[in-house]
Amino acid sequence: MKRRGHRKSRQGCQECKRRHIKCDEARPKCSNCTVSERRCDFAVRVTPATASASPAVSAAPPSRPSQPSTPIGQPTIPVIEESLIYQRRYDHEQDPATCGDVVNVNHMELMAHYTSSVANPECDPDLDRAITKITMQTALAFPWLLHEILAISSRHLAYLRPTRAAFYLTQAAHLQTQAINLFNRESLKLGPDNCTAAVIFSSTLGRHLLADTLANIKQETPTSDDDGGGGGGNTTLLLLDRFCHYISVHQGLRAVASSSWQFLEDSDLGRLIALSGMPPKQSKGTHLRPLAAWIEAEAEVEGGPLQDEGARDACLEAVDLLQKGLNAAVPGHRFDMTCVWAVLCPAKFLELVRRHVPPALVVLAHYAVLLRANDTWQIDGAAPAFLRVVAGALGDGYEARLEWVQGVVDGNRNLEAG
Repeated sequence: MKRRGHRKSRQGCQECKRRHIKCDEARPKCSNCTVSERRCDFAVRVTPATASASPAVSAAPPSRPSQPSTPIGQPTIPVIEESLIYQRRYDHEQDPATCGDVVNVNHMELMAHYTSSVANPECDPDLDRAITKITMQTALAFPWLLHEILAISSRHLAYLRPTRAAFYLTQAAHLQTQAINLFNRESLKLGPDNCTAAVIFSSTLGRHLLADTLANIKQETPTSDDDGGGGGGNTTLLLLDRFCHYISVHQGLRAVASSSWQFLEDSDLGRLIALSGMPPKQSKGTHLRPLAAWIEAEAEVEGGPLQDEGARDACLEAVDLLQKGLNAAVPGHRFDMTCVWAVLCPAKFLELVRRHVPPALVVLAHYAVLLRANDTWQIDGAAPAFLRVVAGALGDGYEARLEWVQGVVDGNRNLEAG
């Protein structure tokens, strides 16, 4: 009987060859080395087209030359770096490389566990089953969506089953990386056939990345003055930069979803979203009125930090969006700004945060109040650690500006006017 041939990974990295495992050849670092935190070297030099565009964001694979450009083509998602995945060194129950390439019993467990409410805890229970069915059916035709729903299902099981968290987190990270690589390679042209998949993928991956980023902040944030005496130590600044990188990637995902909405109206998912209706209007709260007044005053200071063109308006818009989130932070309300606030903020605000401009950081610190009001598994009590990161980047002199935020996060004050 003739022996069946085996397709080898001839262009795989040196580490995978040494370990005698199949390499997915993802550049600049393959999935196996990403998950297992190993150095990844390829025999062939990475070309400038696929090299890292910056320390924070790696460029996505180029589009296939044979595909024509299109005004509605979606931007590719930057390759997610290791820093965005919830990382620890685990004693793996099995090699992560076996968790994502071939369908196995672990994947069956993840598929059985998945529902739409895993990714979107605020999902209307009456629509959960219908949206879950649409997601499952769609995922069968789009491998990148299938990998991501399995990934977030594994991430959720890590939260529910802490004794096996190491295994589930490793599996989730591998599946997430596979999903991103598959999506970036496809260079798809958005249209009626794939708009549902693109919207669900963008939403699910965005939620997953937020959960990973906040978990990373919780794990690594100093609990005292160990790291820089509260004055912005290296760990604090690194964690803040990672959060900014998360925002950039999530904004790219939102661009994908926005490009898909024009095709979604006549789809099954579009009709279900229409049935859910708009969130009920809430009276405008006054929680952040003192913060807005302080931003206005800072903008009037000659030579102050908000003298850049558009800096004042960007900070005020971020405050307004945050207030809308707080208006809806009431029991039983299903409109949740927590997962999209930073993504909706203007690009200028994100630039100010990246530059550690104090007024922008003070606004960002108030996001901790929104985190405190959210008790979903994706947030999982991250508010105190998040506030410590931003306060550490701010340094001394802003304690009075953060007094109300600190009180709410500590549970000593209610959501009342700041």
